[in-house]
Amino acid sequence: MSYFQTQLKQTVTEPTGSLDVEQFLGWLADEFEASSKTQSQLMLDINASKEEKQEAFDKAHSFQAALGETWYLLFDTLRTYSVGYVPSFDAYQRLSLSYLREPYSIISLNYDTIFEMALMSSGLDFTYFPPNRPRTVPIAKVHGSINWLNPLARTVVAKGVERKNLFKFVAPLIYSNRFNMNMPQFLDPRSLATITRAHLLRSGTDYDEPILIPPIGNHKDYEKVALYQNIWQQASTMLSQASEFVLIGTTLRTQDAKLCETISKNLMEGTKIVAVRGVRRVTETLNAILPWKPKLAETYESFASYARTL
Repeated sequence: MSYFQTQLKQTVTEPTGSLDVEQFLGWLADEFEASSKTQSQLMLDINASKEEKQEAFDKAHSFQAALGETWYLLFDTLRTYSVGYVPSFDAYQRLSLSYLREPYSIISLNYDTIFEMALMSSGLDFTYFPPNRPRTVPIAKVHGSINWLNPLARTVVAKGVERKNLFKFVAPLIYSNRFNMNMPQFLDPRSLATITRAHLLRSGTDYDEPILIPPIGNHKDYEKVALYQNIWQQASTMLSQASEFVLIGTTLRTQDAKLCETISKNLMEGTKIVAVRGVRRVTETLNAILPWKPKLAETYESFASYARTL
């Protein structure tokens, strides 16, 4: 852990002390790959000692465990954030109600379920996959969602693991492994109020993986869970059919290469583009990725200011 802490300090900016999470997780993934390669080489080296091989294994395993913990950290943090949301005719609810005047689709990079909660509080519903029903907003959550679970019962089994050690057992399995043994579960966002990490980790033979793509730099695995292919196809269709493209809260970071590629391939020339926050960077990225010259029709400094126009 002291090694992680040393590296963590190097990714914290001064003087604000803020952490670039994507940069740090990307570094963890780079280190995992390098240490795994070293471990493999030592296993084949007849001159390597047992201690050297064990040390290499422990180092690779520690990086893998740290990365796997990210899935559950995101679940824990954003579950609390989501269930604490109280609709108060805020920006989320204004956006929800605007669907009654002009239907729209959502491509979301968020893991939380706040928008889903806002829709339900407004008497509307949502769907993650076609077909679309009346008064139902289609949402393509291309990075997954905290209310999506991948059941991993009887994938990697460890009988007799004490509950206090379940997290330590499961976390290293999550990163760099692909398990698609059972149908994904889609929970009602309201049920997250009573579902904690302990409910996901039931035993050494029965546990769930949150279906998420954490911000791991250039190491995002878009094939980790089979349903991601359908989600991205849905997002592509939404973009190709859009007459207006509104970017809220995203600056189209270069780390989101797949999103930029999807926009480049599917957004039709002449589509009205509206940017909410991060206008300069959005403009730069769109100019770089689109095969045609985009022009922002409208810009807003905040989600709240945009929502007041709906």
